[in-house]
Amino acid sequence: MAPLTTTETARARHHTYTLLSRLYLEGLVADLLPYVQALPALAEQLPPAPDLAEAAATHYRLFGLNVFPYESVFLDPAGLLGGTLSNQVARRYEAGGYRPGSDVAPDHIGHELGLLAHLCAAEADALEDGHRQLAQHLQQRQQTFLDRHLARWLPPFLVALGRQENRFYRALAELTWEVAGDHLQEEPAPWSLPPRPDLLADENTGLRQIASTLLAPPLSGFFLGRDEVGRLARDQTLPRGFGDRQQMLLNLLRSAAQYEQFPALLTTLQTVVTAWQEAYATQARAVPGLAAAVAVWRDRLQATGRMLDRLVEEADTFSQEA
Repeated sequence: MAPLTTTETARARHHTYTLLSRLYLEGLVADLLPYVQALPALAEQLPPAPDLAEAAATHYRLFGLNVFPYESVFLDPAGLLGGTLSNQVARRYEAGGYRPGSDVAPDHIGHELGLLAHLCAAEADALEDGHRQLAQHLQQRQQTFLDRHLARWLPPFLVALGRQENRFYRALAELTWEVAGDHLQEEPAPWSLPPRPDLLADENTGLRQIASTLLAPPLSGFFLGRDEVGRLARDQTLPRGFGDRQQMLLNLLRSAAQYEQFPALLTTLQTVVTAWQEAYATQARAVPGLAAAVAVWRDRLQATGRMLDRLVEEADTFSQEA
């Protein structure tokens, strides 16, 4: 088969990004099903007759309660949705002439992929009309957005998605990683995560500060969703109560300290860190062009492992807090 022309490549990327965008925003809905079934990587993970009502519930549980698909959640040290990062993304949309059609925050993964779909379609149109300089400008916009936004938070987001029990969304995560890696023409520019304070150097550090650090991806290097906190609690046979994941993890840490299981819980958390390190290594092997972006997260995760080791040594201090 002859290789695709530049125009055909841009058009193909437009269609692929459009499908990925809608799957993240809407889940598996009726009009997307034929396109999903035409992609072996995704179709192989579906039952012969998908239940679309169940698919809608799965989409809500996954992205509404467990893995929050927003750049700000993964890159803001406060771990909060919106703010400066979300505004930066919105300005990129405005500059590129892209108007998201949904009312979710601008930095949702679906909208960010939607911007790339929009720019790729515009590039294909420019090439077909003979406007090569405009096409090059649009290509540069794509590369800049990938470099300064998507490539920076895709590694932890897609690992978090890949750790879910749903086979379809694990396959979607792998496909998204491959598509982004194929599109980025150069290694991402050097960047770094924000500095993390040394919790154990601060005498005021308590279980709340530890929970906040572990739950903020740019500080911990990984993402803990509600279900994962629940699994940690079940593994230790400890209560974790109700509420958002911040409250659940804080309750779990307090329960572990109260019942003298704090070191055991930290050891279990170390196994989570190890699993994430292995997942990051797999990402880097799968898409070498994004290995530098992955390395930033692997380094932060390694620091979290060292922090957990030190917390084990100081476990008695936190047992007193409980």
